[in-house]
Formats: sequence, C-alpha cells, structure tokens
Amino acid sequence: MCRIGAIVGLRLQVLSLEFKAKLSQNRSALERQRLREQYEAGTAREGELAQWMQRLGL
Repeated sequence: MCRIGAIVGLRLQVLSLEFKAKLSQNRSALERQRLREQYEAGTAREGELAQWMQRLGL
C-alpha cells in the first residue's frame, strides 16, 4: 500500500474537451420547432437551451 505523508497538488492541462448534446434529434423538425418555441417562452435557462438548439440547427 502506498501512503503519501503530505498534501499533494496536481496541475493538469486540458488538451481537448468533448461532449454530446441530446436535444431531441430523434424527433421530427416540427416537434423540435415546437419544443424550441416552448423553451423560448420559458425560464431564462430554457431560453438559453433554445438558443443552443437554434445554433446547432435543431
């Protein structure tokens, strides 16, 4: 068993970042449009989601 007798700090450099956005891609264009409109009329965070959907062409 390895024991460290002091506080150890690390510094990491992020070289890349990948993510997946699940934004109703499996729905029809009309359904996505309706969802986007509902998000636009909702809370501030939902509005941000609607903007992302628009940017991504969803």
